[in-house]
Amino acid sequence: MTPEAIVSYLSNRRLPLAREKETQTAIGAALAENGVEFDREVDLGGRNIIDFLTADRVGIEVKIAGSARTIHRQCVRYCETGKLSALILASSRASGFPGEIAGVPCFVLSLGRAWL
Repeated sequence: MTPEAIVSYLSNRRLPLAREKETQTAIGAALAENGVEFDREVDLGGRNIIDFLTADRVGIEVKIAGSARTIHRQCVRYCETGKLSALILASSRASGFPGEIAGVPCFVLSLGRAWL
């Protein structure tokens, strides 16, 4: 499944926003329901452990809290590993995010959008 399709599919779901682990569990269930093959908590090398990695090497990182700067630095590290075909940042925070990092296409999934 393409990253655009994943974002489109998940953006219509009201995912829990109180705790990051609950959000991750709900995203995992939604991906599985849609037949997306993925692994959880994948070590990309070093201290870089991404929340989800699909069979197509699309990484999904879930962030409920944290500063925009810290989140961006973490995503840069992930993209620089060379192990991602694309990155989706699933976040309840409104912030600017680049369309590409280190040659890796990036997408934002606004977790709060479905609740509006």
